[in-house]
Amino acid sequence: PEPGLDLEIRQGDIHSLDQFSSMKPHRRTTVSKIEIPEGVPEDFFGLEFSGYLLIPETGSCNFSLLSDDGSRLYLNDSLLLDNDGIHSIRPVSCAVLLKKGMHPFRLLFFDRLHAQSLEMILSCGKAGEINNPEGYFFRSVKKEPEK
Repeated sequence: PEPGLDLEIRQGDIHSLDQFSSMKPHRRTTVSKIEIPEGVPEDFFGLEFSGYLLIPETGSCNFSLLSDDGSRLYLNDSLLLDNDGIHSIRPVSCAVLLKKGMHPFRLLFFDRLHAQSLEMILSCGKAGEINNPEGYFFRSVKKEPEK
């Protein structure tokens, strides 16, 4: 697998991530961690991170998502955290039992006006707390041939 995440940057004025698809695509790139990259518009933009998250060992993992404005985190194609809407920095978190290995990952974020902030914190087993976990994201997963 290739390290990093695919990132699509969009532009447009929305009030909820339910409107994300109406934003115009602006640019695609690859990033190594969850953060607002340099070069995004000052306001009225959206980010879509996608790839795979490596869980180092089977067990309980705590996810925290802090954003200004809205954000949603999907893992294994299911909504894990929902912090949607127009608001100042606000955290949401949850714990989930996960198996060791790669898990499909997707994070949506939008900023409307003024301050912009996005942070993901992951805490799994002995690894402890990892802020915007660089090195745990991968762009593709090669499937083993079926026997």
